[in-house]
Amino acid sequence: MTDFKRTFSIQRIDPGQTQYEDLELIREMPLTISVEGIPMATAMRTPGFEEAQAAGLCLGDGILKTREDLVAFEGDMNQTSAHLNLKVREEARQRVEALATERRMEEPFPSGADDEAIASLLCSRISSFKETAPVIDRLKAHAHAQAIWSKQHIHRITRSAHATFIFDKDLNELSMAEDVGRHNALDKALGKVFLEGKMPLAEVVIVSCRMNKDVVRKCANAGISIVFSISRPTTLAVLMARQLNLTLALSTRDGGVYVFSGHDRLG
Repeated sequence: MTDFKRTFSIQRIDPGQTQYEDLELIREMPLTISVEGIPMATAMRTPGFEEAQAAGLCLGDGILKTREDLVAFEGDMNQTSAHLNLKVREEARQRVEALATERRMEEPFPSGADDEAIASLLCSRISSFKETAPVIDRLKAHAHAQAIWSKQHIHRITRSAHATFIFDKDLNELSMAEDVGRHNALDKALGKVFLEGKMPLAEVVIVSCRMNKDVVRKCANAGISIVFSISRPTTLAVLMARQLNLTLALSTRDGGVYVFSGHDRLG
């Protein structure tokens, strides 16, 4: 994949000298995603793995539940823009229609609502995890998290890409994705595993970005109960994770792991 970047000649100013240097910059291009003709999102993303991104977004939104829900992709793809429409089974079509209706009718959060109340509203449409399984190797997960930058090809070239890695319970890598947008990277990584029919094996997500409410929502809807990052989470992410019984952990450079929720899953 070579269309993720463009080269620009950029002026660099140093003490005592000025020169021009060729820099590789990451691209942002639009991808419009719809399901059965119903618009779902327009994402400014790094070109590549569009079908995985569309599938991952719909998985994270709770539209797709199983690989059989997705029937086909329809789309118009070129270098400047892209549109993908997902053809889905009847059950998934009903879910997307319900979601579209909810979004049209959705009201702002109640005036004066505190963090806990907002987290409860955000969790109201998401199923919580009933079990504390699986238990994973904390030290191995920490090592994977700390190695995340060294495994990023696009970031190494452009210095501006987020990454998501997905692992099974034994921390064998199932997929990875990079993108200019942190949610896009998560969608692509989820979508790759989903399209390969391996979602039942997916147990751990490691992200390079901060863990916010959308990371928690997408992982919970995808059935993944353990999320690691190398950046601190937001307050809503922590409160949602606790309500959903999802493990949220931060890997630190000095070898420690902060566990904000779900500590029983870390061995």
